[in-house]
Amino acid sequence: MSSLRRVQSPKANGALSKGPSTPAAKQRSSLNAIRHGLCAKCIVADGESRENFPILLQQHVDRFRPAGEVEFGMIEEMCAAYWRQRRAWSLETGMFNKQMANQPDGGMTDRMMDRMVGAFDTLAASPSLSLLHRCETRLHESPAPTDKLMEEVVERQHLRRAWKRVKANQGSPGVEG
Repeated sequence: MSSLRRVQSPKANGALSKGPSTPAAKQRSSLNAIRHGLCAKCIVADGESRENFPILLQQHVDRFRPAGEVEFGMIEEMCAAYWRQRRAWSLETGMFNKQMANQPDGGMTDRMMDRMVGAFDTLAASPSLSLLHRCETRLHESPAPTDKLMEEVVERQHLRRAWKRVKANQGSPGVEG
């Protein structure tokens, strides 16, 4: 009988829970994905620093202070696009450096420009550079709706309108009209 009570007691207590209630508890709860690193496992490629993505995400959370899961998701999207954009830049630099190394060396600094032109011509003729640029363009445009939404959320007139609604309903929860 004692073991049955041990099984039923946590279930009953869990059923009564309505989740975090204070703003501080809600903020802690919203950071669970950061602490568990689930997002980093999806975004960070092998060979990249798995420790740096959660730091980036935490910096954005500290900067924007998301008020809930939707805003936190927007910040995750911004960080993922930021991370992937920098990866694309690194790939482009690596591709260019590799082609530079394959160019004939004239031994003179004024020939460096010729090597750069040769490297660029080689890359421009391959599908890799155009594919990378398409990816960069997609990543560059990816956070734009998120950025615009965050700007609208914190725009002074929207905050003022939201504050008036909260005052009008005396701070009670629910739809604010």
